[in-house]
Amino acid sequence: MSDYLSGKAESQSLSATGAGNVFVPDIGRPLRCTISGTWVGSVKVQRSYDRGTTWYDMTLAGSPDAVFTGNCDELIDVPMHGSVQYRPYFTRTSGTAV
Repeated sequence: MSDYLSGKAESQSLSATGAGNVFVPDIGRPLRCTISGTWVGSVKVQRSYDRGTTWYDMTLAGSPDAVFTGNCDELIDVPMHGSVQYRPYFTRTSGTAV
């Protein structure tokens, strides 16, 4: 994930089912999710409002949002306060998502 305007980024390789590293973007900056690699499964972006104690899948109008089953490069959110953290959650069938 990366902060679209400042260039702040968190790169990681996801090769097993589970949560990835936490990313804290700058306030008011668009958050971008870029996924590449050869993989099968799904990557969903989760966010926390309590410094990582509780994680929520992202939704839009009550439906799942920021859930990817293939490579992507998308803007997914604009955090408006400093306590929001994000992380990818990979449900792996095969391969590695980068």
